[in-house]
Amino acid sequence: MSRRIFLEAPLETGATLRLDPEQSHYLTRVMRLKAGDALRCFNGAGSEHAARLTDPNPRACSIEIAEELRTAAPAPHRLHLAQAWLKGQAMDRVIQKATELGVTDIWPIAAARSNVRIDAGRTTGRLLHWRGIAKSSTEQSERLFLPGVHEPRSLEKRFSTNAPASGSSCWILGRRRFPARCLSAPSP
Repeated sequence: MSRRIFLEAPLETGATLRLDPEQSHYLTRVMRLKAGDALRCFNGAGSEHAARLTDPNPRACSIEIAEELRTAAPAPHRLHLAQAWLKGQAMDRVIQKATELGVTDIWPIAAARSNVRIDAGRTTGRLLHWRGIAKSSTEQSERLFLPGVHEPRSLEKRFSTNAPASGSSCWILGRRRFPARCLSAPSP
């Protein structure tokens, strides 16, 4: 089984990258990689590279980027999921499954009839958590593009803030007031 990790840095063949403590711990302690072990890296921009662990320091390990394994062009249309903010782990599961299915943007929605109230102090922490879930799901599902997880807002506010431009997006929305449909509105 080949290990696969997301890196925010540009991936260039022959480059050596020092990883942050969290990724270093994961590779050296959790995955138990040793110097010389192979792994795959992607940066969410459509390419995946082979890499090799060069310094197995659990606080700041280094990897050397090898050849490019595969690339993909972005999809010609963006697929957005507008999801009402759910309680507990239900929202985590929606983000995980939407990522695995290829959604490009996830919009948590403050629904009028929801029993979940969006607290401004909680929003930043929840967004970081959800983006981490999207990153992990992208790693595990072999996708090359990382979906955007956006700030919560009302559905009306979401559609009133973007001016139309070229391109198209498909939105997956609720059933009653906003039926599922494709809109000629660009992604932000």
